[in-house]
Formats: sequence, structure tokens, C-alpha cells
Amino acid sequence: MMHSLSWTLGKSNGSMKDFNFSDVLDKLSFLKKSCGTVTLRSYKNDEEFMLQVRAENDNYLVTFGGVFDGDYDVMSYDGSGDGSIMILGDLWPEAQVSKDFNFVESVFKVFYKTGWVPKDMLN
Repeated sequence: MMHSLSWTLGKSNGSMKDFNFSDVLDKLSFLKKSCGTVTLRSYKNDEEFMLQVRAENDNYLVTFGGVFDGDYDVMSYDGSGDGSIMILGDLWPEAQVSKDFNFVESVFKVFYKTGWVPKDMLN
């Protein structure tokens, strides 16, 4: 399994193909102090899956996408709330936004190790 990491953090952006999980944690930790996105892709057997977090003001929108049964689907956090939250200029349903940074780190850790995110984390 191969991975790639990309980010847009504040005024910096970039990508890496040769990295370890501490590099992912470094990029994620920047989101606690600023805003932006971190994207981790996994490549295995001609399949590609993508985990992304978009963050602003301690609000984290985590999405996981890939081809499932021939269709591209996206899974996201399933929380509570009826309102909307602005993240990076877009309004998102409050129920899809987490304020728990530890949750974000744990989802990225599982995806980095397995190339997959279980439905009990995102659905």
C-alpha cells in the first residue's frame, strides 16, 4: 500500500510521497492553530481512497471517499446539530462537523495503517 499526503495550511501548501505518520501528525497539528486542509490518499491494487479534513476555528470536517460497488461515495462524521458551520468559505451541516481534534487524529491513524476507515468512525 502506498500513500500520498497533501495540505493547504494557512498560506503554505505542498505534498509528499515519502513520509511517515509523524509527518501527518505535524500537518494535522497545524490545523489546531490555523485553518486549512490535510489530505491523505491510499493506493492499493489499482484502488484509491482519500481521507481529508477541512478545518477552521476548531471545527473539523472529516470526509473519506472512494469507489464502493462501482460508485464513488463519500462518508463523513455523523454527529448532532441542526445548524450550519462555515469552514473555509463553505457552509456545512453542523452534524457533519466535529470539534474533537483527537477524533481527527485517530481517524487519520487508522487510515494510514489500514488504507480504510470503518463505518463506526465515519458513515
